[in-house]
Amino acid sequence: MGTKNKHKQLTVGTESNNSGTAESEASNAPFSAHRAFVVQFRKTPADLAGRAEHIASAQATLFSSEQELVDFFRRILRANVAQDKGGRSQ
Repeated sequence: MGTKNKHKQLTVGTESNNSGTAESEASNAPFSAHRAFVVQFRKTPADLAGRAEHIASAQATLFSSEQELVDFFRRILRANVAQDKGGRSQ
C-alpha cells in the first residue's frame, strides 16, 4: 500500500510543477480506454518486435518493427477520431 501512495504522490507532484502550461493541460487530461493499448515485446537481437492490442476494440497485431507498431497505433487512433466526429457517445 505504501508503494501505491508513493506513486500517487510522485504523479501529483509532477503535475503540479507544470501548472499553467499547455503541456500540463494535456498531461492532466483523463485517460480513455478508447486510446489504451497493451504492448508485449519479444526478446529479439536487433529489431523491435511483439504484439499490440487495442483495449476497447480488442483489435490486435503482431509487429516486427517500430514502424509497424506506430502504424497500428495510428490506424486505431484515426478510426477513433473519425467515430468521435461521427457523433459516437462514450
